[in-house]
Amino acid sequence: MGMRFSHSGLIAFSHKEEAKGSRYLFSETWGKGTVITMSNTVTNNPHLSVNYDKMNHNLFVTEDNRKIIEVDKEQIRSFDLRVGEQQYYFKRVSAIDSNQFFRVITESPEKYSLYKLTRTRFVKSNYHSDGMVESGNPYDEYLDENYYFILPPGGQPYRVIMELKIRTLKEILSGDTPRAATYISQHRYDKVDEAFLKDMVDFINR
Repeated sequence: MGMRFSHSGLIAFSHKEEAKGSRYLFSETWGKGTVITMSNTVTNNPHLSVNYDKMNHNLFVTEDNRKIIEVDKEQIRSFDLRVGEQQYYFKRVSAIDSNQFFRVITESPEKYSLYKLTRTRFVKSNYHSDGMVESGNPYDEYLDENYYFILPPGGQPYRVIMELKIRTLKEILSGDTPRAATYISQHRYDKVDEAFLKDMVDFINR
């Protein structure tokens, strides 16, 4: 714990712990991956380790864990990353935004698809104590902000935020597909989260 004197003459304390969260998809290790370029060339080198920067949306590779190379993202069409049983597939989705990489949650070319866009921001430690009252966090933090997009076949994407109420979600989708209204009615007391959206889209596609 450090100590400093504020301009008012009161003793103030400030201490900072390690940052919470991570700007990288894999925070403790690197994964393996396959990259497909804009010219449809497939790169799958088993000697390379791969990680994804969620803040700047850059892909990094390394062969010896010392020299790290940033892949030119303008040349990337899609990529998948794997660590153990975990697998993540990212791609450009021109119907939403061709300049972003969206994680595929569930996808069907001729039916409904669900995509996720993650933006990570850095929040600096703002802990303060005057000896009596404490405020703020004693640690830096990487916060993920997730956005979900439901893409109907040949239609415009629906952007879904997690604070959305069941009634609002029903109003958005029921005019497009009655099966969405059926699923929502059957799960009207459930929390709207990623699992809810995936199960709903899979239900619509059956």
